[in-house]
Amino acid sequence: MLDITDYLASIVPERRAATEQLHHAITAALQPGFVAQLTGKTLEYVVPLSYYPLGYHTTAQTPLPYVAIINQKSHLGVYAFCMYPASPLHERFAADYRAATGRNVDMGAACIRLKRMDDIPYALFGALAGHYSVEDWIATYEASLPATVRAKRGSITPRHAVG
Repeated sequence: MLDITDYLASIVPERRAATEQLHHAITAALQPGFVAQLTGKTLEYVVPLSYYPLGYHTTAQTPLPYVAIINQKSHLGVYAFCMYPASPLHERFAADYRAATGRNVDMGAACIRLKRMDDIPYALFGALAGHYSVEDWIATYEASLPATVRAKRGSITPRHAVG
């Protein structure tokens, strides 16, 4: 099984440096409690189940996702789950991306498609990753769930203090 360092070394050369820089920008900016993990060929930054046992509501026993990086066939994708429930964050990121690059961001609801490796605004991705504390992300995530999903899942207090 690959670890994150081995995975980064295995990426095609034309995307390796960009992926490594994104990984470093994100991990440097993450607030305490988030962890980086490799799931298949996806670098994920998550709230671990050991802290938030309810995890992601769509897949049992899956840590709560926050941000992920994946090398797709035609682009480098950054999946910013943290933008789903917070449209002002989505709008601010799009505006800041345009200011940093002079171009509109190629983005869906939370998937940012990077096709030009030479001008990725790494600091902007770091700022995005540093936006929420673990506690604030859990609260934002839970508040974004439909009432029926919240009722089924219940609520818990995270298992221990982050830090």
